[in-house]
Amino acid sequence: MKKIVAIVLFMIAFGFSSNAQSSISNAKPTSREVNPKEAAYKDISDLSAVIDITPEFKNDLMTLFMMREEAIAGCTTEDERVITYQKFGEKIMSGLTEEQRKTVAQKPELYARLTKYKSAK
Repeated sequence: MKKIVAIVLFMIAFGFSSNAQSSISNAKPTSREVNPKEAAYKDISDLSAVIDITPEFKNDLMTLFMMREEAIAGCTTEDERVITYQKFGEKIMSGLTEEQRKTVAQKPELYARLTKYKSAK
């Protein structure tokens, strides 16, 4: 009798754990969460096509872009997102020399993508 009860309890426990795992795998990410690393790599590659960037600065930029994505995800209002994006844009631009900033500013689409928040709507 004890063995039967133990087997039933194990089956119930296994059922609960398998259901919990399957519900997590069915969660679909939003378009913003799809892959921020790919977006960061694209921004860095576009920036490095315009100006010369050292490998150390590329790593710093990757960290900064990932921090920006985390900060944007934590914002609750559109105004907070705009301000946060602008602050991170200033940090990115402050890492560049004056000559590099002028070169990036001559590419308005790249400059806007780095410094201005674009609504997901």
